[in-house]
Amino acid sequence: MNDEEVEDLDISKYEVNYQEKFLQRTSEKTLESFWSFIELKEKVILNFYEALIDEDEFVMMIFYDALFIMELFLRKYEKEMKKDSEIKDFLLKETWSAGFRRDLILLENQIPMFLLEHVYQLYQNHNLDSDTSALPFLKLACSYFDIPWDQQLEKMEIPHLTALQRCHMLTFESNPTACLLDIKFDEHGKLKIPKLAVHSNTEAYLRNVMAFKMCHYPDEAYVCAYIEQLNHLIQTAQDVELLIKKSDIKQAKKKRRKTG
Repeated sequence: MNDEEVEDLDISKYEVNYQEKFLQRTSEKTLESFWSFIELKEKVILNFYEALIDEDEFVMMIFYDALFIMELFLRKYEKEMKKDSEIKDFLLKETWSAGFRRDLILLENQIPMFLLEHVYQLYQNHNLDSDTSALPFLKLACSYFDIPWDQQLEKMEIPHLTALQRCHMLTFESNPTACLLDIKFDEHGKLKIPKLAVHSNTEAYLRNVMAFKMCHYPDEAYVCAYIEQLNHLIQTAQDVELLIKKSDIKQAKKKRRKTG
C-alpha cells in the first residue's frame, strides 16, 4: 500500500465493520443493556470532559467508540492466541497498529475505564465458553498495548487507558530499579539511571503522560521533572551515544516486514 492509498483510506468504514462484528459476538440485548448503562451514568461520563457543544451527540460517539475499542482489543488478543500470521485484518498490521495504540492513549481520546470494563463484562456474560471469557479486562488491555502483566495493576485506580500507560512506564519492570524516576547517586558518587527503551512512539507516550500529569496532578508532575533531568544530562549527540554505550538508553529494534 502506497502513501496515496493510506491517505485515501476511510477509517470510519473499518470502525463500522468492527462495531457490527462486536454485535455478532453478543446480541441486540447486550447493546441495549450497554446503552441503558450509559444513560444511567451520563452525568458521570460528561464530568470526565470539558464543556461540550452537543452532549447527546458526544455520548452517542462514546457508545460507538467503546464498541470499536472492544472489538479491536479482542481481535488483537485472538490473533496472538492463534499465532496465525495469515489472519487478514488491516488494522492489526504493524504499520497501522502502532499508530492506533498511540492514538488510543492520547489524553484527548480517552473513554472512562469503567465504561470499557462494563461493556466487556456484558460480552463475557454472553460468551461464557469463549477463550477470553475468563480474561480480566485489564489483561486484555495490556495485551493490546504489549504491556507485561503485573497483578499490582489490579490494586491501582486506573481511570482510563492513558493512566494504564502511565502506570506501566513508571512502575512495572522486571529489574530491581523498576521505576524510570529512580535516578540517584550510589555510595561511590556514580549516577545510576534505569534503562529507558526508546521506540518510534516513545516521544508521543512521554508527551501524553506529561500532559496527563500537568492537567490532573500538577503537584505530582514527576515525569516532567524526569524529562527535564534528561534535558540537562543530554546536550549533544555524544551524550546520547555515551548513554547507549552504558546501556542506560536502548533503542527498540523494528520488526522487519516480510516482502514478496
